[in-house]
Amino acid sequence: MMEEYEILRNTVREFSNKEIEAVSKDIEINGIPRSLKEKIAAQGFLGATLPAEKGGSGLDEKGYMIILEETAKASPSVSMWIFLTNLYLKIHPDASGKQDILSGKIDVTVDLSPYYLRSKAQPLNVAGGKISGRRANVINGTASSIIVSDGSSIYAVGSGMHAVNKNHLGLRGMDLSDVDFDSSTYEKVGSEEKLRTELKNSDGEIAAIFLGVADGTMAKAADYSKVRTAFDHPLKDYTPIFDEIVAARTQIELIRYYLYGNQGEYAKALSKIKAKEIALLATRSSLQIHGGYGYIHDFGIEKYYRDAMALAVYFGDDSWENGIISEVVIGERGGMI
Repeated sequence: MMEEYEILRNTVREFSNKEIEAVSKDIEINGIPRSLKEKIAAQGFLGATLPAEKGGSGLDEKGYMIILEETAKASPSVSMWIFLTNLYLKIHPDASGKQDILSGKIDVTVDLSPYYLRSKAQPLNVAGGKISGRRANVINGTASSIIVSDGSSIYAVGSGMHAVNKNHLGLRGMDLSDVDFDSSTYEKVGSEEKLRTELKNSDGEIAAIFLGVADGTMAKAADYSKVRTAFDHPLKDYTPIFDEIVAARTQIELIRYYLYGNQGEYAKALSKIKAKEIALLATRSSLQIHGGYGYIHDFGIEKYYRDAMALAVYFGDDSWENGIISEVVIGERGGMI
């Protein structure tokens, strides 16, 4: 089985290097091109964990995490887009237009803002055959269908949405929008608890994205340290820089080994917390190793820094994970005061 995972990793890595890396700089300016989305779909990355009879690839969680990690190395925005599409299909596996979703022809998303931004969501009104209201800071808010909660139930809304895009800092491959809903085209797809459960079960997937961000930026830092010279020596020869690269690489490998080698919510909780930490540390370190060039768009480094910060905003609340760890460490939940 391990050989199958390595084959998958090599396949995704080759695709990412060839197809995503080639347009990664343009993604930061113009978004993820439709042609790339359709290529990603052709690889089976959308609906990755859906069973084959539902039109998916039937991958297990480890296989899906490999996809997220390897694509995040080239473009965190692309990895997050894959995550949101798969999350939508996990919640709504029989969505109308599913074939268009699986083929990358249309975008879908899930409103995460009430759960991760710690901001009280404005209420949505569901009455008289219509759903109305506003949601702020929806990732990929210009999507054709959005799963949104009214506080007790979740709905897939397919029309009657007006998105106002923001000039946002991270994950620029997708829009960040305030979305006004005034639609009679919607479908109840479950309770809010269903969405919360899916999000709680996503710790391993989020850890994989953070891990890909860390690995991608440090790989570029290592390459740069071999070709950039100072006082007639490559940067890698200077102990402080060498130590930073090695320290980051050590943490990345240990987290990867633990994440893919252990199952259960405890292991995923630990991995998510540590992967977030190394992503923030590694992106800052890589930016500094690149010096002034790290701040230039053409070097493709600053996006990792911005995206790590954006991901930390969305997925930085560790209260759920701390509760899981608390039950193991002290035998019950703590830290409620």
